[in-house]
Amino acid sequence: MVFDAGVEDHASIDADGRGFHIFEDNSGTARVRSSSRYGTGTTFSGDVMIPSGETSGIVSSFYLSSLEGSTTQDEIDFEWLGKNNMQVQTNYYVNGVGGHEVLIDLGFDASKNFHSYSVTYDDDKIQ
Repeated sequence: MVFDAGVEDHASIDADGRGFHIFEDNSGTARVRSSSRYGTGTTFSGDVMIPSGETSGIVSSFYLSSLEGSTTQDEIDFEWLGKNNMQVQTNYYVNGVGGHEVLIDLGFDASKNFHSYSVTYDDDKIQ
């Protein structure tokens, strides 16, 4: 895993290189990227607690992407839109084509505690 420039103050990578921690901080962001490629059937998980309070206009996200910045990238998104801490929006892109947004009612306030989210992708499905 590698950090984008300036992220070191906001996150750390576990000693075994398999996990990372993003620190609660109001001054910045933390994007962590893998220096490896992963094949289908791999499960990615994250324990996420989003910011509390009135956060309209802020999007917290956990996402996977290939060839980031390419017009043909694949991507799987979890996005918590600041206007409602009780929902998460998911989306996916295949060969750069998205438009598969689904808004999911969580049944809990995602800003009150850490909650686990996982995604496994195969050639023919995302779960």
